[in-house]
Amino acid sequence: MRTIKVTASSSYNIYLGENILAERLNALNLQTKYSKIAVISDTNVASSIPDVWRLISGDGVMLYTVNPGEESKSINAYSSLLSFLAYNNFSRKDLLIAFGGGVVGDLTGFTAATYLRGIDFIQIPTTLLSMVDSSVGGKTGINLPEGKNLAGAFKQPKEVIIDTSTLKTLPNEEILSGFGEVIKYAILDGGELLDIIKNLQPVKTVKNGGETLLNIIDLCVNSKRRIVENDEFEKNERRLLNLGHSFAHAIEKVSNYTFSHGEAVGVGIKLTAELSQKLNLINEETKNQIFALLKDYTMPKGTNFDMQNLITQTFNDKKTESNYINEILIEGIGKCVIKKLAFDQLRELFK
Repeated sequence: MRTIKVTASSSYNIYLGENILAERLNALNLQTKYSKIAVISDTNVASSIPDVWRLISGDGVMLYTVNPGEESKSINAYSSLLSFLAYNNFSRKDLLIAFGGGVVGDLTGFTAATYLRGIDFIQIPTTLLSMVDSSVGGKTGINLPEGKNLAGAFKQPKEVIIDTSTLKTLPNEEILSGFGEVIKYAILDGGELLDIIKNLQPVKTVKNGGETLLNIIDLCVNSKRRIVENDEFEKNERRLLNLGHSFAHAIEKVSNYTFSHGEAVGVGIKLTAELSQKLNLINEETKNQIFALLKDYTMPKGTNFDMQNLITQTFNDKKTESNYINEILIEGIGKCVIKKLAFDQLRELFK
């Protein structure tokens, strides 16, 4: 088991390994620390919850399930969870456990940040995407009808337990979706992570588990940890983690969330590479290198979005300021920059 310490406004450990969940939950001995515990999951993941349930079951432990998918990052889902906690008299001395993918983690974290102005929560991510990205760093939120993640809060978990054995039953498309975020970190950092994922068989690697998978997750998590420790509240450097995400959030919205987050990030990175070349930040060779990497992971899948509509939706993103958007652009693999782009400039570049 590997331990990664995140030093933030509320510091915590990330535990990473294979078949480590029982060891960590036994060590935490949660029932002696909290009167009530709510395990939040979705109906798909809940079918595998008995192993977790066996370790923490008892008086005051409750299971709350939501539907899988982005619909559970809505105001209605958030309101229902708040009501559940209030009805069951949860206090500030109680605990929430997010057991699932990014949707469950974001919903649980935002609820923990806002219910009674803050209660403890633990992240147990069960998808590759949530392991390498969304479970770490304390960004939580829900979607509004107008756009993705427009309501949110910073709330660091008490602990993150990443047990790669939970990935063995993950559908292949979910594995490839997770690599959308992995590729993001490979472009941000280059180096060892880029070398590992070149010519990798992603589905086989995840299903087989082992050191290669642990190293991929470790490198992604540590990349995010370093940035979060320097800029926890996203005033500057942390914005780099949004590489591909301005377009991605718009793609998710205009596709009515038929694109998963990781797939949308793949498209977003491709558009960002195209944009970076148009602005003479990278050459054709670097752009094609990024395209080839995305293609190796079968991303992005075909799209027939109207580009001008997509740009309009992009400017509904939370990264906009007046008529500008803080876009993450690529100057080379291992070097990305934050630049302000005007709405009209972006529209003209993609005409």
